[in-house]
Amino acid sequence: MNRIRMRFLLALLLLGGAAGTSVWADSQTAQSNQRTAIYRNISGSTQSSGWVAIFDFDDTDRSFACGEKGCFTDAGYFVEATTSADSDDVAGVLLDDSCLDDQECVFVVEGPAYTQWAGATDNTNTLGADVGTSTVSGRAGSGTLLGLTLSQCLTAGGVERNCNTDTDRKWIGVSIERN
Repeated sequence: MNRIRMRFLLALLLLGGAAGTSVWADSQTAQSNQRTAIYRNISGSTQSSGWVAIFDFDDTDRSFACGEKGCFTDAGYFVEATTSADSDDVAGVLLDDSCLDDQECVFVVEGPAYTQWAGATDNTNTLGADVGTSTVSGRAGSGTLLGLTLSQCLTAGGVERNCNTDTDRKWIGVSIERN
């Protein structure tokens, strides 16, 4: 999603909030505005929805083959966790409820995603701020290569609050094409 479209979405969300109406869409509405991809989790453990993954380009299971219809590689198919701030290998945000190790799962690569957030370690409470991967494994935080913040952190009742723990979640406008 290009930057103008992301800013337009952010403006609509802010206007809806200013008018006193709820800006939080149900998951079905959010999914209709998402572009997704299927990747294989090779992080070594089960991951939960909102997990931020990076591509694993150095896995030993990599394959490359050529045939009548051309060549194939599975590079860009395997994902893992990272503890690197603002990794340029970011793959997306896990959409499925959970993803077992060595299982294919659906990831948001463009559009809104309810994302795990490093609120204590790597926080920004600015709406529309750039975000990237965090030093907290599988979490988003301050950076530039994942997308933009679309909300503050939310309580169980959907009320916005400042983020302050590494187990927080917030809506991110994901756009991995930024990296």
